[in-house]
Amino acid sequence: MCAALAYYERSVFRPGLGHLLEDLAVVQAGHGDMTGARASFGRAVEVYRSLGADWHIARADVRLRALGIRRAHRGVRDRNKKGWEALTPTELKVALLVAEGRTNPQVAAELLLSPRTVQTPTPKRRATGRVR
Repeated sequence: MCAALAYYERSVFRPGLGHLLEDLAVVQAGHGDMTGARASFGRAVEVYRSLGADWHIARADVRLRALGIRRAHRGVRDRNKKGWEALTPTELKVALLVAEGRTNPQVAAELLLSPRTVQTPTPKRRATGRVR
């Protein structure tokens, strides 16, 4: 497999490199090398992304997830943890409707949510100081 990897790294056939790195991740995960598997999978995803092969990324995600390998979430996670800014758009809608005086069943019906979802205050909503 190492010789094949060296070959494909020099080759212009990038899809082959992506598939080989994905297969390497599967073998590594099967042998308990989860760190190596994550690294190989990450490299495979980079190759697929450079080719615009989103379908291959999605397929590989499913294949490797079955072996306990997941990609890290992409994007910045800098949302506040407290206050109004910490609420999701739906949580904010719930809070505003409750502040208007609507009951939990009314809010649930309007937002097409379960009444249980509306009645359960999340820690974030409690942190705003407006929900008891």
